[in-house]
Amino acid sequence: AQGTKRRVFIVETMGGFCGYLATMAGLAGGADAAYIFEEQLKMKDLMRDLEIMAHKMDHGNVFRGLILRNEKSSDNYDTDFLYRLYSEEGKGRFTVRQNILGHMQQGGWPSPFDRNVATKMAAKTVTWLQE
Repeated sequence: AQGTKRRVFIVETMGGFCGYLATMAGLAGGADAAYIFEEQLKMKDLMRDLEIMAHKMDHGNVFRGLILRNEKSSDNYDTDFLYRLYSEEGKGRFTVRQNILGHMQQGGWPSPFDRNVATKMAAKTVTWLQE
């Protein structure tokens, strides 16, 4: 459904005082911006990125946006602030969704599929060791 709507996703990643996770996720996912602790964030940066996003939505063939934020990138400009800023300034142009990944990134309970794959891999490993 994401490809059919003009939508911006704001995602907060873990990482503490190291922006490596947000940076690598941004590179891998094609993020429009990644705010990290190592680069101090200013309001003019946020507004510039917002204007670029709005321009891409209005004049380009882009219908999605991805903004990543390291959990410690800024005390004042948190994920909720970014959500409210993009929602207000993007009215009529795009909708905004936010997600704080938190400990979801660390896994969670394995699904039946995960358990099945692990069992198959263990069986192949034992077979390989016996040969």
